[in-house]
Amino acid sequence: MKQRHEIKGDARNQIRGNIGKVGLVWIAWFGILMTAMLAITFTLGRQLFLALENFVYTADYETVLAEVARTSILYSIVTTAVSVVISAMMAWGMAANNNRMFRGEKADFKTGFAGINNFWRAFWVYFMQSLFLILWALIPVVGIVIAIIKSYSYANAIFIAQDDPNIGAIDAITKSREIMHGKKMDLFVQDLSFILWLIGGIFTLGFLFIYVAPYFSQSRYIFYQEAKSVATISQT
Repeated sequence: MKQRHEIKGDARNQIRGNIGKVGLVWIAWFGILMTAMLAITFTLGRQLFLALENFVYTADYETVLAEVARTSILYSIVTTAVSVVISAMMAWGMAANNNRMFRGEKADFKTGFAGINNFWRAFWVYFMQSLFLILWALIPVVGIVIAIIKSYSYANAIFIAQDDPNIGAIDAITKSREIMHGKKMDLFVQDLSFILWLIGGIFTLGFLFIYVAPYFSQSRYIFYQEAKSVATISQT
């Protein structure tokens, strides 16, 4: 399996000449997500405002508290659901472009939205992955740590689902666990090596992420291909 610097070097070479289109796809999906979040916030926020306005005239504490609790719960449910739906389609499209660049082809703006045409496959893989991580995180005291570790076990599920059109969400997650056996720390260290890039993205108000996001994503995809190759060899 290639070393970290080799994987990142390959990633830089593969995204060269593709930053514009891949960056635009990231910006487009981020814009869609933010627009959806703002729309939900405005809609439910208006309900909360009306409840507070009613409190001014009636001083009905119980009604206002009940409305605040109901609106807060509804806001959490709706924003989570919308975030999963949009993130699933975005992840699928990004993975599709990762595959194109890995094969030496040019990234394509239309490919970045392939998750729309493959919505249910993208959604179920992303949903089940997120559900498992939430359940792991609910374990007292050590749940968050376990969830982080498991997130690396499941890291390749979306790539695997694209590679095999016949595989189900659970099987894709299971296969990702098998591929990542003994390699989770390697991917974790690779992710940590991007920390300065991420800090730079924050200090440039997000502009640097136009480069960092494709670079990070492609590095992860190459890691998947390397890990898959090693797993396949070990099984033969």
